[in-house]
Amino acid sequence: MERVKSKFTVRPLILFVIVTLFFLTQIAAAASATDRFDEFSKNCGLLSDSKPQVFAAADGEHWKEYPTVDKIPEPNMDWSEGAFLLQQAELPTVTEIDGVGQDFSDSSLYCFDIRGKLTQVEREFRTAWGWGYSETDLFKSGLIASHREHYFDTKTHAVIPRPAGYDDVGDAMKLKVYKTVKDLPFFKLM
Repeated sequence: MERVKSKFTVRPLILFVIVTLFFLTQIAAAASATDRFDEFSKNCGLLSDSKPQVFAAADGEHWKEYPTVDKIPEPNMDWSEGAFLLQQAELPTVTEIDGVGQDFSDSSLYCFDIRGKLTQVEREFRTAWGWGYSETDLFKSGLIASHREHYFDTKTHAVIPRPAGYDDVGDAMKLKVYKTVKDLPFFKLM
């Protein structure tokens, strides 16, 4: 008896399962990310009583505002981004921009002074290979005044040496710097 070859290949299914599991671990990390956003907002000088605006580029390109996080459509498998924005009269502005892809996620918190100029960025870049990169930059007059960084184990959060796979995602690890609130990709929606 001759065996019939299936047109279905296991490879896309495995890729889908891996991406889904990675995405779900990022969602689980979102609970602590909310605490991180609240803490960062307080350090930036904002009151935590306000509800942030929610934006997303679920297709990886086009930003839209949503009433709540659960109203954001299913994300793009390759790359999708979401953001929270807290803006109050006569106070600094804070935004968190998170991106999730097949092999890594990126979460950046930005603090802008009352004139809309960038003063601080805190960022975590996590990979599917169990390591991440964290950096904090303080800005003065549009330039980096202070920079701290380290690599970490994503399970234990312990500091580790630069991992061997760093070069594979070097371009993706580059920090997106928005020097003013007007530079944010969803500014026109605010």
